[in-house]
Amino acid sequence: MNFSEKLLTLRKAKNLTQEQLAEKAGIERSRVSKTEIAWTGTSLDTIFKIADALGVEPYKLLMERD
Repeated sequence: MNFSEKLLTLRKAKNLTQEQLAEKAGIERSRVSKTEIAWTGTSLDTIFKIADALGVEPYKLLMERD
């Protein structure tokens, strides 16, 4: 599972909308949407904010293996 798939799966598992996740992470909703489609170009800062908002370690989002 890649980063985008993990992000989508975790967000839905936590019953969060893109808007809610964006608010928790302090980023724009469009960034969440774009990251769920393809994470290319997503900064490490954004990855850390998303991971924190989801309550997971960033490496768990980045590792290809589950």
